[in-house]
Amino acid sequence: MSHPHTFSRRLAASITAVLMCAMSSLTTASTTTFPDAEASDPAKLGWMIGSPPPPDRTVRFEDGSYFQFPAMRWSVSNFRQLMPTINVSR
Repeated sequence: MSHPHTFSRRLAASITAVLMCAMSSLTTASTTTFPDAEASDPAKLGWMIGSPPPPDRTVRFEDGSYFQFPAMRWSVSNFRQLMPTINVSR
């Protein structure tokens, strides 16, 4: 049978390791830079312009591209074009 203090030390070491990993991932995530509002303007970038829009500038609900930056800026303003926002009984 192990000593009770051994379990406490292992638990503390495990918690410390998990917290350090979490903190390092947060630090890495915060160093990501995104373009400013003007540089990521959907109209300037050509999102969903043309008929049909170019494949690399098409925003779809089905493939999740609507939720990726900078296409998400177009999605927020045009969400009703991607999917219904209210159920309509027929």
